[in-house]
Amino acid sequence: FIVGLEATGFGLAELHNLSLGGKLHIKGLENVSNVRDAREANLIGKKELSHLYLSWGGDANSRGSGPGVEQVLEALEPHTATVSDFLHLVNYHV
Repeated sequence: FIVGLEATGFGLAELHNLSLGGKLHIKGLENVSNVRDAREANLIGKKELSHLYLSWGGDANSRGSGPGVEQVLEALEPHTATVSDFLHLVNYHV
């Protein structure tokens, strides 16, 4: 799943009603426009995910208009079974 820019792409909230299992790779997290959208993805309710890859492109912290990297990561809290199985963070810099 690739997060697009607010005006032209897909938001994380679109994951809310999807029944997801197996592997999920979310790219473009630097494009998340607000924390609410990340929470609405409802990753904590996706109990069937075995691997979760979260990717930020470029220097995500330099983007001034959106939430910070840590806020997005907290809002995307996956189900505890997913975290214990496999959670990958790509280009995550605090």
